This record gives sequence, structure tokens and C-alpha cells, in this order.
Amino acid sequence: METSRSSKGGRVVIGPRAFLKGWLVTFGIWSVSTLLVSTASEIIGQNSGALVVWGIALWVSLLVAILVGAPLALVLSLLLRQVLNQWGHVTAFAIVSAGLAAATTALVLPGTGPAFPAILAAVVGIAAGLGRASILRNVNP
Repeated sequence: METSRSSKGGRVVIGPRAFLKGWLVTFGIWSVSTLLVSTASEIIGQNSGALVVWGIALWVSLLVAILVGAPLALVLSLLLRQVLNQWGHVTAFAIVSAGLAAATTALVLPGTGPAFPAILAAVVGIAAGLGRASILRNVNP
């Protein structure tokens, strides 16, 4: 069993396979979302180089997903062990991830204005929430 609820106090425990599945779904949604935006940018602004930038950004995103996203997900899942409502987990993953993405983007790229961090936060939050939702069936009722 990849994820189970222990009989001691009703805790939610996510196993390694479920964790990996959630991470892969999250990163996959992020990758496809950014590819769609880059493709649209390339079509709208021909010769914009958006697809080349996307390829570079994807490698950077992979590094961030491994070094920041996975540890954040692990800590958050440990903090939420006592919360039995799985939709609470999905919501927390979406909100925390979106907030971190917005704050980090605003700090690292201050000249982008408020729209870019907000859009990036929305994409990251949705991807993280859907990633967590993808393992709902891995939790015993």
C-alpha cells in the first residue's frame, strides 16, 4: 500500500510511490502549461524565441522542483498528517505553493510587475493542487 491511514489517531501517511506520483503529475502539469504559453507566444510574436526560452526554463524548473518543490511537499505532507480531509490537503498544497511562487518571483524578478508573479503563482498552485489530488485514491477511507 502506497499511502495509508494508520490506526493510531487517524494519520495520513504518504508512501514513496504516491509521493513520486504526485510530484510527477505536478511537474507534468507545469511543463505542459508552460509549453502551451510558450507556443502561444511563439505564434503571436513570430520569431520571439519563446520555445527556446521554454526549453531552458524547463531545465531550471526541474532543478527548482527537485530542490524546492519536493522538500516543500514532504514538509507540508508531514504537517498535514493529522488532517483527515484530503481536500484540505489539496487546498493547502495549492495555496502554499502559489504563495511561495508569487513571493519568490516578486523577490527574484521585481521588474516584472504584479501580473507575472500572479500568473506564475496561479499555474504553480493549480499544478500542485492537482498533483496532490492525483494521489487521493492512494489514501484508504
